Amino acid sequence: MTDNTYEWCRQGIESEIDYLQGVDMDIIDWWYKAFDKKENVIIRDVETIKNEHVYIYNTLKIQNVKRLVVCPIRYKNEISGFFGVDNPPIDDHLGLTTFLDMIATLVISFLKIRNSQNKSKREAKLSGYSALGQIYTSMHYINVKTNRFHIVKMEPQILTYLGKYEI
Repeated sequence: MTDNTYEWCRQGIESEIDYLQGVDMDIIDWWYKAFDKKENVIIRDVETIKNEHVYIYNTLKIQNVKRLVVCPIRYKNEISGFFGVDNPPIDDHLGLTTFLDMIATLVISFLKIRNSQNKSKREAKLSGYSALGQIYTSMHYINVKTNRFHIVKMEPQILTYLGKYEI
């Protein structure tokens, strides 16, 4: 499934983000096929997809989209998302896709910076727990929401008691 996670609309344009949730990826598989060929999706006139891609046509028609340009967001050669522009100027789709490709690269760079900062904060937190853990024989950091854990400290005696390790 694919969800619309962010949408910007000019004043006077109604948001459609709530309507574009849980879209079956099979419906837009032709977009992914284009992305796999290092192409962007350019729909110069939605009427041209009316028969072949009925669901997309109806979805765009309801939103009064006449033209659409969609570009993938790639990270480590995998598509992690995509974004597009509805009703772009008719005359320069190639220039627009070049611009959107540059924006996608910029978005990935910002995400890398954010992830790096989050990782640094997490490592600093775990380091702080390690210092605190010096007074305990065993200490674990457990994230109940994600079911992930990190062993901050585990003395060999605890492992021996659990039958997992010999001193």
